[in-house]
Amino acid sequence: MLSILAWTSSGFTQDSGILEKSVTFELTQPLDAEQNFNWFMRPPSPPKGEPERASRRESGAHQAMWEPLFVLDRETGELEGWLAEKIEANAAMDEWTLTLRDGIEWSDDEAFDAGDVIHTVKMALLDDTLSALEATEMRSALKPGSSVVDGKVVHNGIEQDGDLTVIFKLRKPDPRFALKHFGGAMFGSFLIMPEHKWPSTKTDKHGREFFEPPVSQFVWQDPIGTGPYELESYDMSKVVWKRRTKWWGVGEELGGMYDPTELPEPEKLIWQPLADEMASKTLLVNNELDAARAYSRETFLAARSANPAIVGWSDPVPPLNPGSGPATGPAPSPVDAGLAWAEPCTRQLEINTKVEPWNDPRMRKVLSLLIDRKKLAEIGYGGTTTPARTMFYETGAMTPVIEAVAEDFGLPEQANIAEAERLLSEVGYSKTAGVYHRNDKPLTAAITVNDSVPTDKKAVDELKAQLSAAGLETVLQSVSNADYWGRDIPTGDYALAYGWLSCGSVVEPYTSMARYRKSTAIKNPLGARTFNNTGRWDSEASAAFEATLDEIAALPVRDAAIPDLVAKAYKHIDEDTPFIPLVQTPRIVPFNTTNWTGWPSAATGGVPMYTSGDAHLMVHRLKKR
Repeated sequence: MLSILAWTSSGFTQDSGILEKSVTFELTQPLDAEQNFNWFMRPPSPPKGEPERASRRESGAHQAMWEPLFVLDRETGELEGWLAEKIEANAAMDEWTLTLRDGIEWSDDEAFDAGDVIHTVKMALLDDTLSALEATEMRSALKPGSSVVDGKVVHNGIEQDGDLTVIFKLRKPDPRFALKHFGGAMFGSFLIMPEHKWPSTKTDKHGREFFEPPVSQFVWQDPIGTGPYELESYDMSKVVWKRRTKWWGVGEELGGMYDPTELPEPEKLIWQPLADEMASKTLLVNNELDAARAYSRETFLAARSANPAIVGWSDPVPPLNPGSGPATGPAPSPVDAGLAWAEPCTRQLEINTKVEPWNDPRMRKVLSLLIDRKKLAEIGYGGTTTPARTMFYETGAMTPVIEAVAEDFGLPEQANIAEAERLLSEVGYSKTAGVYHRNDKPLTAAITVNDSVPTDKKAVDELKAQLSAAGLETVLQSVSNADYWGRDIPTGDYALAYGWLSCGSVVEPYTSMARYRKSTAIKNPLGARTFNNTGRWDSEASAAFEATLDEIAALPVRDAAIPDLVAKAYKHIDEDTPFIPLVQTPRIVPFNTTNWTGWPSAATGGVPMYTSGDAHLMVHRLKKR
């Protein structure tokens, strides 16, 4: 049995010479004992009571070794080419043509080409046991089936046209195909693997292809990629990646806003699992960790007080302090809203629209009116975030949509108690001894809370305080992460829940809005499992919402008509209040500038969440102090 003790210690040490040449990133989950980089499959479930293992792509594999086809510019909404030059749709938007960049090589000097793309996609198409979300979504997007032409198996969903061109053929038109599968904004890009290193295909007597061994059983211990780093070592205490002596991107004009043109400066990249925030803080303060997990406000302030070389999103890079050990200097200035980067999952109150009294849209509106979002941001999150104006994550690319919605349906920062009381009276509630009652029953707000998200705990306490002060008997039902996502949320086994189920949209609005289709509620009644429209919103307003959503779905991602259509659809969200947006989600991601500068910041841009493929940009921009 693997022991939690194998990863709770912060005793991983290196001499100062190694530390100065390497960059150490934190992993918040332990590593799997098996050295296996088959990213199509998650590690097996650990023994009961032990934490889930990190995915096989997060420990540096898709941040240092495997490169994306494209990188998403969150300010413009455009996909900037990386391994690929471009991807274009036909007029019907049911075929997408991918053009790869010429001259790219794997680290073993084999050419990276269309054959690798075809082979990787075929693995997803032919093995429906693969558990990676990217594989299942690719399989559902492409035309199924194959045929034999001139003795060769031809797949209906994908076609190769020369060494650098691949054509994706979809089941139905999808203007968001490229963004969804290769944008990497939320749930990761579909990663391309080297054909010559993975299982090959065979054909049965009926002309059907299959992989031998099955992809789900393939153990890849010695992975390769196209990136500037290759695997040096792997054990349960760390994964080390060493810089290659050459990389295809040296001297290349990548174009767009991303143009490294040379090997990155760090000689080694290290991913180290740590058990908790305190273990992380110890190493960060002692200059043994360069990039940490998201911290609570209190832990960040304590760390920065002990070592002013630690910075957040809006901090300037401090002067370098001489000497060894923790840096010294004046106490940091008070934290403000700019200290935290806003992640794409806006916090909100989920509402089960089938449970009394929340099946009445007036009562859902009451909840929204009673919430002071400004105080929630200030007290619940220590002033590190801002109130949500809409359901959407606020990026530059989303500005036209958010402004169109906010003009008529923007959420107020402060509560409107008088209007809430008017609606409560209309519904039949009156206040007795400070609590609202109807038919001698108190108005109760039971809020399900995921206890694995410490940065949300104070926010939920503040939300409870606001609703209780307004006259609701408010109770928090704290559940484990496994029960929250595995039982309560997908089945609708909650009345209210503190969550972030509008997650999905980063540069376009459709993805998040599509989670609330009426048809989803009809197909998945309470008790069935779904992660979309878990509150089962299926009113007349939701039907009108879905009709407008279908109009948006048919348009190209950057079409000029989309902001007005989103506002038209959002009218029904405002009218029915199936969920309540609260605040933008703050993430204080601490970086240590003792050895390296160039970290993502409010001044320089970038994405500080180094768990994604965006880490390639982060690494290329790092400069030695």
